[in-house]
Amino acid sequence: MPRGAFFAPRTLSLYLTHLHPHLFQVVVIAPTRELAVQIKDQARKFASNSSLSRTCVVLYGGTSVHHQKQTCQKGVNILIATPGRLNQFIEEGIISLKKVPIPE
Repeated sequence: MPRGAFFAPRTLSLYLTHLHPHLFQVVVIAPTRELAVQIKDQARKFASNSSLSRTCVVLYGGTSVHHQKQTCQKGVNILIATPGRLNQFIEEGIISLKKVPIPE
């Protein structure tokens, strides 16, 4: 399994205690829709004991852009996306990754 293709449960649960609603804190880029959905499911499990379990969103092509846009506008802490849909949303100004923290 490639590095970074999974969440470390303990690390994520510690990190989630410091998140704020409506800010992207975690961005995961997955190569396929299927993997993106699996990552979202795992992230929601790890976040289930926090108020952030509902702020994990997955974006991928082949589904309604309108619905995904509305979901993002409600607030997202954990964004999981395939490259194409992520690029589309950035180019259209639907989302911005300018405030995503980059670890040093």
